[in-house]
Amino acid sequence: MFDDSSDISMAFQQIRKQLSVRLVIQAIIFLLGISISSFGLFQLFSNDAQASQKSRDFEVVQVCEKDPEFGRLTVDVGGAVKNPGVYQLDSGSRINDLINIAGGFSNSVDKYYINKVLNLSQRLNDGEKLYIPTIEESIEVQTKLENQQTGDDSAVGVLGIISINSATKEQLMSLTGIGEKRAEDIISNRPYDSLIKLVEKSVLTELIFENIKNAISL
Repeated sequence: MFDDSSDISMAFQQIRKQLSVRLVIQAIIFLLGISISSFGLFQLFSNDAQASQKSRDFEVVQVCEKDPEFGRLTVDVGGAVKNPGVYQLDSGSRINDLINIAGGFSNSVDKYYINKVLNLSQRLNDGEKLYIPTIEESIEVQTKLENQQTGDDSAVGVLGIISINSATKEQLMSLTGIGEKRAEDIISNRPYDSLIKLVEKSVLTELIFENIKNAISL
């Protein structure tokens, strides 16, 4: 009877050992499964993020290739600057930036025009033309205005200020940047109740208006 109890005890201990080994193996397998799953999820999200970033980078490259001048503007400057010509500048550049890239003003520049008329802080527009008069050109225009024979002397004031409502085509053409076509447009869009109407009616660009606004009146 005593021997039977000993055999049962040994059998029970073996069963406990087998169960313990089995539990350890299952625990190890469970932990390995969690580790593999976590690694797989990490790789999945990481690949998605990389693919998304590559897609965005590709889109940016495509935009730049299709429009290599994106964010740039092209302007033309002439007259009393050291290096007149066509230049490309960053979007949002000012007239002062254009003057600097053109080498600055030449010695023949009309300083009165620079100080009283030209707004160096004005933003540039793509495709604009900026002309800086020389002192000789300004004197020539002033002399032309003073010697001009017209039946309506009220169109030109004592200081050479030109009325956009009553000046002749020839008088309007004496203004900087105003050719025959623009002079005719000014006349055909009369009357004006304010000078800014020249821009609002698309008769002049903002740049040309800024260049001549101190030389015109109603």
